[in-house]
Amino acid sequence: LGKPIPPDVGADENGEPTTDPDKFRMLLPLGGAAFGHKGAAFAGLATVLSAVLTGATLDHELISMWAASEADNAIPRNLGHFVLAIDPDHFVGRAAYDAAMAHYLTALRAVPPRKGFKVLAPGDHEWQVEAQRRKDGLPIDAATAAAIGIKA
Repeated sequence: LGKPIPPDVGADENGEPTTDPDKFRMLLPLGGAAFGHKGAAFAGLATVLSAVLTGATLDHELISMWAASEADNAIPRNLGHFVLAIDPDHFVGRAAYDAAMAHYLTALRAVPPRKGFKVLAPGDHEWQVEAQRRKDGLPIDAATAAAIGIKA
């Protein structure tokens, strides 16, 4: 869409932070420059689970998704995926889990936010966006609208 990406989210091919979507090539470690060490561990764990355990290509060895030709784009990337399902019934039980999660979410949403912000729990933003889009429809940028033959 040609819009800048937020600061501390991505880096260019040299690992330098960028907000330029055309130069963006990788995600920065969770936490950005100030707390990136925590994100490096999460990123490493994600690589171990989704590439090492599955026999897929390691992140830094993936063929660019921004390849220059159709022939390059036809080359399989061997992307790995990892899914973990945890059944609370095998731990504390469903009722205890549901009560503890409700308590946690209530406490999380009650944290005093920075001025002008609201504390959200995982999923809150997505549910708000879903409700808004059900009401107002899906926003479509001009390039996508043109590609699928509708007016934006």
